[in-house]
Amino acid sequence: GIMYQQQGGFINASNNFSLAKIIIENLQLTNSEFYIKIINNEGLCLLSSEKYQEASILFDSALEKEAMLNGDRTELYANILGNQAMVYQKSGFNKEAKLYHGLSLQILSDLFGDNSLSYNQSIVNYAIFLRDISDYDNAYLTVIPAHKKLVEILGEEHQYMANVNLLLGEIYNFFGDYNKSMEYYNKAEKIFIEKIPMDVPGYGFAKLGQGMNFMQLHNYNKAEELYDIALKHIKATSGDTSIEYGKSIINKALLHMLKKEYVKADDTYLTALEIIENKLGRNHMLFATLSNRIAQLMMMQDSLLEFEDLIENAIIVYENNNEKDNFNYYNSLFFKAHILFKKKKYKESLDLFLIVRNGYEKTIG
Repeated sequence: GIMYQQQGGFINASNNFSLAKIIIENLQLTNSEFYIKIINNEGLCLLSSEKYQEASILFDSALEKEAMLNGDRTELYANILGNQAMVYQKSGFNKEAKLYHGLSLQILSDLFGDNSLSYNQSIVNYAIFLRDISDYDNAYLTVIPAHKKLVEILGEEHQYMANVNLLLGEIYNFFGDYNKSMEYYNKAEKIFIEKIPMDVPGYGFAKLGQGMNFMQLHNYNKAEELYDIALKHIKATSGDTSIEYGKSIINKALLHMLKKEYVKADDTYLTALEIIENKLGRNHMLFATLSNRIAQLMMMQDSLLEFEDLIENAIIVYENNNEKDNFNYYNSLFFKAHILFKKKKYKESLDLFLIVRNGYEKTIG
């Protein structure tokens, strides 16, 4: 099971962990540390397979058993906390994710110090969480010292560094440093090719990141070439209904929009929206953010009224997740104000535009 897991074969790994779990249960050894590690690893496989609820149940069970057996200040307990944090993170429960990441990091810091491998790997996971909630400034400040320490411990070409390089590539792309971004995406690609089996989606993510840089540099033909390679690989390794594939094709939709291929952009965005809704539901932050992307496209085509329900839903999602300081929340209000204007509700529209203006000033200056 561990061998399959390390190679990215999460279905085979999960099956082997399940079998091992059954054997240990029949031997009545469910209160052993070995059993706790098995259900934690099975949970990780389910997490990687986007089965978040099932993974969460296993992590809760592992936390309870580890606390009873060895206490709640062990390395294993901290690692399980970090895994549960990732479940909350993927499920859109950002408050809970931040709490669990913090608890995990505090335990690891107390046990091993801030220079340890375990602590810095968990710091990277926390930086990914910050990236996921679009807090790129703090993601950068968090991952840079961890990256330096991990290079000292593991070396630049260790397979673990592939995902760290992907994260740095995305952060530098966000900041507009495309040369630096490409440097890290290229490093990630090299590790995926040389150290990691090609039946996992990581290679596709590296090509996707390279395409993002070329798109930002307005080299649309090169961007499309790289996107096609990336999406073919991600589709082959994750499936065309996976969350990762749904998130990835958003880049292709944006490229179509920049090339003024609006029909293709419409179709691709709607495909992504359907995947995210089926996997995560309409109340997830990712669904709300994607709804804003589609609204932007629809406004350019003067068709925003047709998507009013998506905008209303996005506003509710941001408010329910206490994200009123989020730039995307004010984007949703902007689209609603535009809809009100189109409906000739000028007073309501003006009032909302003023709120949006103040919100933009508060969030982006």
